[in-house]
Formats: sequence, C-alpha cells, structure tokens
Amino acid sequence: MQVIYSLSEKIVLKSNRSVLTIGSYDGIHCGHKKIITGMRTAAMKYDVSSVLITFHPHPRTILTPHIPVEYLTTIEEKLNILQRLELDIVTVFPFSHEFSQTPAHEFIRKVVTVFKPIELWVGSDFGLGKGRKGNVDYLHSFGSTLGYKLQVIDLRKNDNQPVSSTNIRQALKLANIKKATKLLGEYPLLLGQVVEGAKRGRKLGFPTANIQIDKHKLLPPNGVYAVWLKVDDRTYQGVANIGTRPTFDTKEQTLEVYIFDFNQNIYGKKVCVYYVEYIRKEQKFHDTRALIAQIRHDVAQARDILEK
Repeated sequence: MQVIYSLSEKIVLKSNRSVLTIGSYDGIHCGHKKIITGMRTAAMKYDVSSVLITFHPHPRTILTPHIPVEYLTTIEEKLNILQRLELDIVTVFPFSHEFSQTPAHEFIRKVVTVFKPIELWVGSDFGLGKGRKGNVDYLHSFGSTLGYKLQVIDLRKNDNQPVSSTNIRQALKLANIKKATKLLGEYPLLLGQVVEGAKRGRKLGFPTANIQIDKHKLLPPNGVYAVWLKVDDRTYQGVANIGTRPTFDTKEQTLEVYIFDFNQNIYGKKVCVYYVEYIRKEQKFHDTRALIAQIRHDVAQARDILEK
C-alpha cells in the first residue's frame, strides 16, 4: 500500500485510472469496510488502482477546536487497518482552517484530475467542503461532467440502526465493548509502544506490559478488560487494566496488560491491544493481598471469556 501526504507526490495509478473513496474514516467501522470492499472489487474488475483519501487531523479539531476530539483510531492505527484491507493507495490529506474554506467543487475537481476515478464511493451521510455542501446530490450532479459514476452505500446494519463513529464512541464510553465490536466489525483496538513502568505488577506476581497511550485516543472507562494482545505477529490472551492504580494512590492514567503464559522482553516494541469484554470497574483495595486475590479472579474470568 502506497501512503502519500500530498497530491503533488509521485502517484502511479494502474491503467492510469482508479476507483476512489473519500472520508474521515475514523474507526473504520463495518459501514466503512462495506465501502472499501465494494470499491476494491470494482477496482479489480476495471484493473485500476483502489484509492482512499482521508484527512488528518480530524476536521473537528479545526472546525470546533473548543471541543476535544477523541480518536477511535489514531492515524497510525488507521493506516494499520487500511493496510490489512489491501488498498493500493491511501492519501492522508492535511486538514487545516484554510482547507476547510475550500469549496467542494474545487476539491473534487482537483482529486478527479489527479486520480481519474471511474467510480467514486461514499457513504449515505457524506458531506465535503465548506458547509459540507459536497453531499451525495452534489456529487451526483458533478459525476457526468467529471466522468465518474457515484456509488452510495447505506451505512446501516440489519436492525436498521445507523453505523457511525459517534455511536461507537458512545458505546465505548459506556464500556459496551460488545456493541462497539458489532458496529466496528472487529474488536476495538489500541496500538502503542511498551514502555518502562513502576514494575508493581512484577512484585505482585503479575508482570504487566505498560503501553503508551496517545493523548487524543479514546479509551473505554477505567476498569478491567479481557483482551487479546498482538506482538511480533503473534497473538496472546491477557487481562488489561485501564486506570490510575488507586491502591497505590497514583494519578496518571495507564494501560497495563498481564499477558497469559508469556515471558519475553518486549520493551520498546509496538503492540496491538484488542478489547474483548469489560469485566469490572477499577477499585481501591485495603492491602496487596486483597489486590492479588482479585487479580487472580480477573485472570480466571478473562481466560473463560477468551476461550469461549
């Protein structure tokens, strides 16, 4: 997969044409995957390149800077998922205040000139350009002039509920991992580097991997979760704690994972944590013996969940 950050970079298109999709693609949920699968199939049929254009930072960081944006997927996580989905080209377009004032027709003409799409695929809720005037009807009106066929995908599940990044955020904030997983089409994930910690887990008999958290990344509520952890292309069962370790009176939020049946040095390595199920709230214990007993119970419960 070729990743480009400017339309002025050298871009090699198969047969000098493409099938194109445009969007924020935060979370890359099952509706997004439906678009990507469809446009990849079309690209293979035409023997042209499959191209996705996304934006970074998230448009809301520019349009509503007073409201913090919590990413479902950081840009690194997004590119990691898109790599798995086997796109040919991903363009990460820098979103700025200046760009937000660009009329939709100007941007569409520019990308059509560069990528020469046979088809343009978007979701039914698509909006682009100043005031989001570049909606589905707008794109339809330009299609015949600019030479592309518009494909619009209805972003709803079988129960007729809308699939949206907003709904997934709400589910995660309520620790409803099952609902978030259903909407995403896969487990919610976090990609981060293993860093040095206080090594309290090791002293308790449960050494943990302390994983660096991107400050803009949306995390589920503090608590204990059954997880899968992937490192060096291998996946392991584990139990994760998100929180401030109240038993030890610390304040900084951390993500720690006790990896089952694992004894390797992974400091400095990138790992991917997949949240599978919420187990319990974070709590303060009166002594370490009570904490150890609870950790043993959490481990047993997580094993049961992950082995189903």
